[in-house]
Formats: sequence, C-alpha cells, structure tokens
Amino acid sequence: MLARLPEIQSWVSNGGKFIVHDRSAGNLSPNPFLLGTTGAITVNLIAPGQVYGDRVRALDLSFKKILHFGSQRLTAGLDIYNVMNNNVTLVYNYTYSPTSAGWLQPTTYMNPRVFRLNAEYSW
Repeated sequence: MLARLPEIQSWVSNGGKFIVHDRSAGNLSPNPFLLGTTGAITVNLIAPGQVYGDRVRALDLSFKKILHFGSQRLTAGLDIYNVMNNNVTLVYNYTYSPTSAGWLQPTTYMNPRVFRLNAEYSW
C-alpha cells in the first residue's frame, strides 16, 4: 500500500514589497494654489520599484486520517501553518524624518509556525 502525501493547503512565494522613502518637503512655493490646501508636499526620494523588501515564502500542510468503526467515523488531522517558520517583515515604517530613527523599522512580521490538531466524530 502506498503512503499518501500530505495535502498542501497553500504555497506562497511572492517578491517583497517595494520600499518607498517619503519625506515631507514643506511649503516649497510661495504660491499656495500650486500645493493645495496643506501647503506641504511629499517627495519620494527613492524611485518606485528600485528597492525591495524580503521575499515572502509560506507553506501550509494538512495531514488527515479517517478511521472507521462500523458505521461511525473518526477523522483526525494535523494542520501546520508556516512550515518553514519564515520570519519575514511584511510592513515597514516608510516615514522618513532626519531627526528620528524610524525609517524601515519593521511594523508587521509574518505569523510564526503554528500546529493545529483537529478531530471530527460522525455517527
């Protein structure tokens, strides 16, 4: 009898998000009609698509076994999320300020590896 392979729930392999370097330039023009109502503009100091974050890879697996007891059935399973335990930064702080160190500080990480046991009993 051949062994069954685990069911692959999902496989994700995406390139990292491109990193922006926004800076508020303040009121650069004496003409308020050119800048709108705020009087400040935001300038991107890095060309879009030039710098990227880490690649995001996630693999989720599911193992299930069905046991029969006469007319009754027990389904036992194990789900594993983020099998490779990838600890990639998903969101960065894109706000740049020359007076504070916060640019490119991680704000959101990928969830850690998680194991989930499940069972279903039918009669």
